[in-house]
Amino acid sequence: MPAILNAANESAVKLFLEDKIKFNEIPRIINRIMNLHKPYKGDIFAYIQAEDWARKMVQQLV
Repeated sequence: MPAILNAANESAVKLFLEDKIKFNEIPRIINRIMNLHKPYKGDIFAYIQAEDWARKMVQQLV
C-alpha cells in the first residue's frame, strides 16, 4: 500500500501542477486508487508494477 499511496500522490500532484485538477481533488483521487488496489505480497518487481498500475489508474480517473 505505501507504493500505491506514493504513486497516486505523485501522479495527482503532477496533474494539479499542470492545472488539470483542483488541489482539493488530490485526496479524493488518492483515496479512490487505494480503495481499488488489493494488497498482495511480492518482490521489488511487484512493487514497481503496483506503482505503474496506480499511475495509470490516476490518469484514467481524470
